[in-house]
Amino acid sequence: MQPKKTQPSKPKSKKHLRKYFNTVIAAIGLSVAAQGISYAAADLSLPPDSKAAEQVTVSERSTSAWTSLESGRDYLRGTSAQNEKASLSNIFNRDMKETRSAWTSRDWKRVIDRHNRQMKRPGENRDLVMNWAASLDDLKGKPLFEQLCEVDRRVDTFLIYDSDENVYGKKDYFATPAESLKNGYGDCDDFAIMKYVSLYYLGVPDDDMRFTAVTMKWDKTAGHAVLVVNADDGNYVLDNRTPAGFVQKDDYHTWEYRTVSAMNASKVWRA
Repeated sequence: MQPKKTQPSKPKSKKHLRKYFNTVIAAIGLSVAAQGISYAAADLSLPPDSKAAEQVTVSERSTSAWTSLESGRDYLRGTSAQNEKASLSNIFNRDMKETRSAWTSRDWKRVIDRHNRQMKRPGENRDLVMNWAASLDDLKGKPLFEQLCEVDRRVDTFLIYDSDENVYGKKDYFATPAESLKNGYGDCDDFAIMKYVSLYYLGVPDDDMRFTAVTMKWDKTAGHAVLVVNADDGNYVLDNRTPAGFVQKDDYHTWEYRTVSAMNASKVWRA
């Protein structure tokens, strides 16, 4: 049986290509607009009876462009000349430059957005976080260093380290505290996010905290995340790679980490 002959397809006309191109551009525009609406919606106020939830709802005031973990790999390859300044000790000084976007900043923005939405809706997610927050009430009014050590210990003791692929089926995924509490597993960024929100609940100012993306000095492709908190006597690092509750100043980690970007609810910085 002879196969049917197929007519060769006609090349697309310039008019058709122009129409296709305009359609794609319009779709991208709608996507960007929808993302902007999503971020703006996170500013919705809480119901009057949600004062406790408001304490763990992170204030965000930026609608900057954000980049992904994958696109950050290319950025890393071009920053080797800045190693001297890319230190955890420099996070709160002028060596860190404010920027519109940096490595992991889009993932960070999205997880803060999701967390705030979860805290504004009654349900399981909100209850999980509120129960966790209530368990931290005994730390209120304690000295900052004691709060840092105890939050680090409690989060590192609760969460079991596992990859995003195993837990969420994705290469890179920033989990909200509710998702981490529900699963009981997480990777480095999940530990840092949960510590950030916990300390925010205890009253540590957002301006004194930085979710920080670093790489290992001996392997620029090995990404890691820590939480750095500014105190009167220096910067302290909450790192799930150290023993639970073992919080040290930034110079303890200088030999192994190279800072790439840092961020809080309002801004983003890069080394």
